[in-house]
Amino acid sequence: MSEIGTVSASDRVVTLDATLTEAAMSPAGASRRVSRRGRRTAEHDEVLEAYRAHYSDLVRFAGLVAPEAAMAEDLVHEAFVKLYSAWRRIDDHDKVGATSGARC
Repeated sequence: MSEIGTVSASDRVVTLDATLTEAAMSPAGASRRVSRRGRRTAEHDEVLEAYRAHYSDLVRFAGLVAPEAAMAEDLVHEAFVKLYSAWRRIDDHDKVGATSGARC
């Protein structure tokens, strides 16, 4: 097995930010009005905020099913990329990181 170096939290945010930016930049997106671009930027920032707030807990949770820490990180990263594309369809963004209040 190869060893994977530890990645800092800020590096993970930069990586997700670059992935989300790349997903948002499409040929169709270039011709959109400024108001949509502003809304897209706000959505982008909201997803990054959720990522920063919940990343560690989600990696710990994903670690329960993933055999390696790097796989758990990949699972969480992919989940946030999918969340980004579905962000407009979510009615209550405040509940994205909702927990039951119970701790194991």
